[in-house]
Amino acid sequence: MERRSSKKSTRILHPFDAGWLWLESETNHMHASVLAVFRKPAHAGPDFVSRLVAEMRAHREPSTPYDLRLSRTGVGRLWPQWETVDSLDTEHHVQYLRMDRSPDGQSLFELVDHLQGLPLDRSRPLWIVYVVEGFRDNHFAVLGKLHHAIADGMAGVQLLLRWFSTNPVARGVPPAWSSQNQGGTAHSPEATIGERPTRRNTRPSSHRYPPHAATGLLGTVRTALRAARISGNRTTEAWTSPRTSLNTVITPNRRVARRTFDLDEFRTLARVTGGTVNDVLLAVCSGALRRYLAESDALPATSLVTNIPVSIRGDGRYGGTGNAITWARVALATDIADARRRLEVITDATRAVKDRLAMLRGSAKTGYTLLVTIPILIEHVLRLGGRTRPLFNVPISNVPGPDHRLYLDGAELVSLHAMTVLYHGQGLNIVCLSYARRLEVSFTACPTAVPDLERLATLCDESVAELRQLHTPDE
Repeated sequence: MERRSSKKSTRILHPFDAGWLWLESETNHMHASVLAVFRKPAHAGPDFVSRLVAEMRAHREPSTPYDLRLSRTGVGRLWPQWETVDSLDTEHHVQYLRMDRSPDGQSLFELVDHLQGLPLDRSRPLWIVYVVEGFRDNHFAVLGKLHHAIADGMAGVQLLLRWFSTNPVARGVPPAWSSQNQGGTAHSPEATIGERPTRRNTRPSSHRYPPHAATGLLGTVRTALRAARISGNRTTEAWTSPRTSLNTVITPNRRVARRTFDLDEFRTLARVTGGTVNDVLLAVCSGALRRYLAESDALPATSLVTNIPVSIRGDGRYGGTGNAITWARVALATDIADARRRLEVITDATRAVKDRLAMLRGSAKTGYTLLVTIPILIEHVLRLGGRTRPLFNVPISNVPGPDHRLYLDGAELVSLHAMTVLYHGQGLNIVCLSYARRLEVSFTACPTAVPDLERLATLCDESVAELRQLHTPDE
């Protein structure tokens, strides 16, 4: 068991971080995960992975935030509070699993389904790493789980990436949690919805507001309310989400599906349509969700709404702790059959939201984030999730990652997948993580909400093919 720091340092959690602990229950696990799949280096011996695990476990002195544990004394009994530990029980935090080989490597993802459904131990620092081999020849995987109270998804990915090297011959890089790890390879992505367009948009937005700073409590509230009150056709729908089969009471069970796309193709689609890669991603998900629900005669007459996390880290760094995100709700235009029109509507809606968020300065960011977060907590406290009209239908995140190849002790990182939280009323979560000019799209779902998750993922292929026709010359 970990030993509490002799310095007795404690820190009360910010409400935005504590909220993830309050949302947690036996069915709502508030951890996010990153799955990194590696190809062993040439001439690696049969003990390559077991030796790597032994080296990982030797790093018992943690760095922040891997030294944070919930305090059970004093203020910690009334409000969540962090305390730090001096030494880690790495036999617990680094678990080594061997599997039977499967022809397509699918057994790994079946294992991930199971591991995603296991909660983190609150008596320990809220993270764990699984090292897995045997599922495929010459490959192994690292699954890292980190509680959302410690860091938001963007920061969490960067905390893991600082473990990996751009140098294929580098050996002995200290693991991410080690006090000896000084970072260095972490990539600093831009905020998802604030991604720069691939070419200058010529169509003016009908939702242009001059940025200004809120002064005083009244100014903060007024500015936050203006940012939250979105007017206009498609953005109004972002606050009137329809009931769907996705938004039900969930169980602890999890399923994970994945799809890989060419980032350059998405950039081309964005360029020819005047949007961003994120707009194309939303359109792909929209088309797939539209088809999936229509196949079971469950497509609502009004559009589904997504909730997009947006980074608000003022200094642009993603390696710290805590949650520095706000939320943007966008109608996905699932009520529109034409793919081109659907993408245009989504592009207009995201542009309007970006204009709204540009209004926020200083404390107005906090005010706006509270306005869009408190209803989620109220829904949970009153046990309304999955029983009433949802606040939104499906979160969709896009985390830009490094374009270059990364390595761990000479093993090449071949794919990177991110999985995130579910809770009552939100039975599906979609995360896109880019790596080495590919987009790795991961779907995390409760089987009750999405019985055939693989079918939904497959429909994304059809949605991409449909969008591809927008710039392919007629034969």
